[in-house]
Amino acid sequence: RVAPATLAALGLAAGDRVRVAQGGASVELVALADEGLAAGCVRVAAAHPSTAALGAMSGDLSVERA
Repeated sequence: RVAPATLAALGLAAGDRVRVAQGGASVELVALADEGLAAGCVRVAAAHPSTAALGAMSGDLSVERA
């Protein structure tokens, strides 16, 4: 989930495939707009098979078009 303003700043739209990276790990996910998030914020589910490779439940993430 990504703040709509953040999606726009990255040139992305809801439904786009994105690469989310943290540390040396990355995963590919589908971007979902979330009006409840502040600009610059991304929310990634923890303890899910599609995101487990990211490791820690908090920290700096990078998001880019996959």
